[in-house]
Amino acid sequence: ASCDNGVSLSELMDNAGKCLAQNAMEIYVQKNLSKGIVILAGNGNNAGDGFVCAEILKSGGYNASVILCCGEPKTQLAQNAFAKISDAVRVISADKGLSEISESCEMVIDCIFGTGFHGEILSAVADVLDYFNSINAVRIACDVPSGVSAMNGFCSPCVMKCDYTITFGATKIGT
Repeated sequence: ASCDNGVSLSELMDNAGKCLAQNAMEIYVQKNLSKGIVILAGNGNNAGDGFVCAEILKSGGYNASVILCCGEPKTQLAQNAFAKISDAVRVISADKGLSEISESCEMVIDCIFGTGFHGEILSAVADVLDYFNSINAVRIACDVPSGVSAMNGFCSPCVMKCDYTITFGATKIGT
């Protein structure tokens, strides 16, 4: 599958992940950070952007880890991106203990829902968002902070409170 301009959806995901990683590295340097970066991943294509980002960060010498917040990826694109993550990137499930990984974390990249969010956030994901909102870290959203509708601006009672939002392609009406 490809977009109107002939770029495959896989290439779009790779480009988004690269852009996200590049911006994260620039912010990391600007903020003079020295610890780890955690990518919070959902199970859709927004997570795929995060998987690409994690691999690029790790190959660039950053301590990048992925936390799977909604289980294994469900879309084919996200599954393909997940399969490309090297063993050097630490991947854990959100139910395996967040404090262990967050102790060495100074940056959180939110790749849980993106533009596909609508409705309410399930309690398990809300717990992850609450936890990472409470720690002292720079928070970056991939496309849209989790818990915000890109279509109408509706915010769930639990929303990722991001310092930066990196968007791709077009302005999101709801943000």
